[in-house]
Amino acid sequence: VEMILEADLSGRPWESGVKDGIFVYAKIVDHNKQVIHDFSGQVTFEVSGDAALIGDTSPPVEGGIATALIMAGEEPDEITLKAVSGSLQSAPLIIRTK
Repeated sequence: VEMILEADLSGRPWESGVKDGIFVYAKIVDHNKQVIHDFSGQVTFEVSGDAALIGDTSPPVEGGIATALIMAGEEPDEITLKAVSGSLQSAPLIIRTK
């Protein structure tokens, strides 16, 4: 079992300075990378760089996925996202804002 982070950029750059938000998904998956739909718990998201978590920083896992909304800051920057749930920890997801 592992946790994978994915960002929904909707096919466009993530822009700073314009209150641009993206959804980030923490997926709890098995060794075949299939989502474990009956996984329960919470995921704590962490963000570093010029961006902020909006709303609940520790949302519940629903259907094997926890969702966070991340808002870009005022300046272009390299944003690092991480997530933790119990003993599970994601690899960092790095996204650059424009």
